[in-house]
Amino acid sequence: MRTYKRLVARHKRALQTAGLLKTASDIASLLDDPIFGYPTGEKIDNWTIQHVAETREGMFHILSSAFASASVPLPPLEPQFYESVLAEKAGDEEIAETERISKHVSVQTGKGKETLGTALCDTLCLALRAFPKCCNRFSGITKRQLVAKLNQQLLADGREPVRPDYASLKKNGVGSMPVPARNVNLVIVDDSTEDAAKTLKALVGWKNITLIPYHHARPEYSGEKLAKEVRMKAVAERVLALNPDVIVMDQGLDNDFKGSELISVIRALAPRSPVFIANTGGEDEELRNAGAFPNCNKGEKLGPVAQAIESLGSQA
Repeated sequence: MRTYKRLVARHKRALQTAGLLKTASDIASLLDDPIFGYPTGEKIDNWTIQHVAETREGMFHILSSAFASASVPLPPLEPQFYESVLAEKAGDEEIAETERISKHVSVQTGKGKETLGTALCDTLCLALRAFPKCCNRFSGITKRQLVAKLNQQLLADGREPVRPDYASLKKNGVGSMPVPARNVNLVIVDDSTEDAAKTLKALVGWKNITLIPYHHARPEYSGEKLAKEVRMKAVAERVLALNPDVIVMDQGLDNDFKGSELISVIRALAPRSPVFIANTGGEDEELRNAGAFPNCNKGEKLGPVAQAIESLGSQA
């Protein structure tokens, strides 16, 4: 099985020279983390695979951008990036409609001399055959699907796939942030792996900070049937087992309890309380009232993270 950390280690010197080893190492650790891994099992639907693939692809391209800047070979695309987008099968009626349209176009373009319009019609018919699902009124062809189909074919032919323009990929802003004097364990607590990944992507490369994701599985998905207080204590203990110095806390964690409530439980259990930062797409008032630094808004605002890290020095 491919591990990205091993790949980064192979190119350690080049990445270090380019000043990108920390970014590459952080992203590789996240890609190797089971929290962001593909689910397995017979009952896993393609929508779930596609959702995970989209989350992973964003992180993958940050790693690839670092590799490109360091002039080392790019990692191969994960097949799920394009296969999951193309997995939906067309029905017999949709296939029949595609063939009907194609035959009509073939008859019409066969009349008279060939023009640029003829070539365009032939190309569009090939697109219809590649995406017969677009023949019903609930579906259409997206750019993502077109690129996925192109990459599937390019890779099948042994060619290089389409990738983003890594040179123009927007970098996060951690380079201008303060560097703590010692290593800081920063734990991101969220019920959404997508939101956790968004936050983490904004923080990768921050020197002397170890990024640790904690995914809270809601009871409707995990099957847990315990009292609220029991569940909160269990979650708090699992978070504290990660030895956090700083906890970036989501508010809408659970149907039974909020992040602001979990902060109180963690503080009650911890011999020395970690520093908390609000991390919500909504209002941060309750988290701030619980003692958290202001909202970093899923990684869009790095100021509160910097403030929290700087406050650790005053606690020493």
